[in-house]
Amino acid sequence: VTTRGMKEEEMLEISDLIAEALQNRTDESALNRVREKVREMTRRFPLPN
Repeated sequence: VTTRGMKEEEMLEISDLIAEALQNRTDESALNRVREKVREMTRRFPLPN
C-alpha cells in the first residue's frame, strides 16, 4: 500500500471496501462494485517502475 504512495485516507477507503465486500459476500452485484472501486484506486496509485 505505501509502495503505491497511499496514505491514511486511502487506508480508510481500503478498510471500507473490505467491510463492504465481507458484508455483501453473496451479492455479486455489490462485489462487482467493490472490484471496480479497487481497479479505480489501483489506476490512481500504480506500482512504481
